[in-house]
Amino acid sequence: MAQKSSKSRRAESASTELEVGVADTLSAVDVEAIVEKAVKAAVKVVTEELRKKMQDMNDYIKHLEERVHALESDVSPSPDVSDLTQKIDAVARQNRRFAIAANKAEQYGRRSNIRIKVQLERMNTVVRL
Repeated sequence: MAQKSSKSRRAESASTELEVGVADTLSAVDVEAIVEKAVKAAVKVVTEELRKKMQDMNDYIKHLEERVHALESDVSPSPDVSDLTQKIDAVARQNRRFAIAANKAEQYGRRSNIRIKVQLERMNTVVRL
């Protein structure tokens, strides 16, 4: 037996692979029918999945709307805002009065801190008189 080179073995295996395949050839009409059937099946599956997702989203939206409605119905009526405004204004006026009083007290306390520089000679003359 003669040994075959690796190139000839590859050629033989390639030729045998080519021979293996579809025995009958398909016409263009057959291929189009198969593709059309596959596309219709895929569209049907995608449509059903989309419908399921949309239904899930609708159910979730309804659930959220119910929760919002429940929260809105539980909210107590708003308090009288004018009363709160009057109280805030009164506190602001009182705060302003305290700030003015504190400023006056500080200024009164500083009056003793004023230093008048008098020349020593003038002071001596004033004392002599």
